[in-house]
Amino acid sequence: MKKLIIILGLLMASAIGQNGFTTVIPDRPVSFFQVNDSSAWVKGHWVGSDMTGPSTSLIFCEHSTKKCTDSTANIYVSGDTFALDSSQDDYTVERWDKREIVASNVGGICRVRDVIKFDRVQKRVYWMQTLSEPIDDLPKINQDMCKLVGMHLELKDSTEWRKR
Repeated sequence: MKKLIIILGLLMASAIGQNGFTTVIPDRPVSFFQVNDSSAWVKGHWVGSDMTGPSTSLIFCEHSTKKCTDSTANIYVSGDTFALDSSQDDYTVERWDKREIVASNVGGICRVRDVIKFDRVQKRVYWMQTLSEPIDDLPKINQDMCKLVGMHLELKDSTEWRKR
């Protein structure tokens, strides 16, 4: 649920106030230097069609505990002011093999399923979001919010922002 709130906040901040920054996205994925059979550690910026605001994520996974943690920091800009925010989301590892590491969590009123996937062959990290079950039994206001679910992001390396 925290990730849904952050994503909704990012979308709203992007629409109202992210125009204070120009995002410089590198044409390369995150470094896989610290991804191996026992642990995975990457740092970067989530990039998607509607994601333009300053943020950074550090993801650490440990094979022995079957757990991944995504620690994220964001800057929300509105006019001449900005706010800093951070979050930490935990994921349970579903699969860890030579080809990929897949971890997920399900939460919130919408029962949103968030998935982090390390593609060890292509050396890329993705985050996907879907509904895990029907929302027909929820109140209309919640159904409308839940319909916003469905992002697909890629973690890119060394993203920078220029102040306009």
